[in-house]
Amino acid sequence: MIHTYIRPFSSKFVSSFVVNLWYGTAHADSSMLEAFCDRVLSWCDNSPSNIYIALKYLQRLKQLCPHLSGSKGSEVRIFSIALLLASKYLEDRPFNNRTWSVITGLNSYETGVMEREFLACIHYQLHVCEEEFRNWKHFIDTQNQHYQLIMGQIGLHGYMSPARNFKVVPYIPLQQTAQYYPRVNLI
Repeated sequence: MIHTYIRPFSSKFVSSFVVNLWYGTAHADSSMLEAFCDRVLSWCDNSPSNIYIALKYLQRLKQLCPHLSGSKGSEVRIFSIALLLASKYLEDRPFNNRTWSVITGLNSYETGVMEREFLACIHYQLHVCEEEFRNWKHFIDTQNQHYQLIMGQIGLHGYMSPARNFKVVPYIPLQQTAQYYPRVNLI
């Protein structure tokens, strides 16, 4: 059975949340990550749970290794790895690293190395218990609702206005994608 998921939040919210979490500031530019999220999240058709868990993994990474940071654009790589790990943990038939490399435009060898480094940094703690997930989901949903209100994207009936959420995403050829996303040294 093929599932098509309705994303409960926009790529703009996800990218601003990731940038805020990764750099510790909401003022950093998230346009590069937003374009990446639009392309990858649309193409992969990830379940909302994958996105919640990927964001949880990033939070866990920053909590366990607060000194980690990267140059502008590194948030794309780190979010990509968090999304890959969430997919592998939650899905019965996740993408392998080679397919993920095609989807993201990141080198499959580097993806594998970063995946292992990410896992080591979070002490291989991929499991999120049900109560922790419910609390995290509530936190993300609250942040998203607050973000949407600030951005003026929620109509009177409490749902996102499609007209305001529509945008054209710049296309970056997959062969050139990796040059735009700087490396992250986790260890």
